[in-house]
Amino acid sequence: MSDRTKSRIALALAASLISLALVVGASILMLTEKASGTSPDPLGTCEEAVQDDGFESIDWDYWLSVNPDIIGWINVPGTGIDYPIVQGNSGDPGYYLHHDAGKRWD
Repeated sequence: MSDRTKSRIALALAASLISLALVVGASILMLTEKASGTSPDPLGTCEEAVQDDGFESIDWDYWLSVNPDIIGWINVPGTGIDYPIVQGNSGDPGYYLHHDAGKRWD
């Protein structure tokens, strides 16, 4: 065998061993996480859902009485961003480009 062939075989063998080590390592990690029960519950518990998240609550009844086109709210703490999100109807999708959430010309 030539040196070139030997180096190709060695490279292929090294790549195979690295791939095998990664698969075995990932499998062991998954098994230990499953055994220790560290997988998070995406739904959480009732107590977690009730905790205060630090954001002010929005009076949706008031805002929907002001404008039923309000579909959400955006608030970024530490900035001046604290606004309702509105969605115009399909007849005039650009309405809110020139009007505020109170339907006043802006």
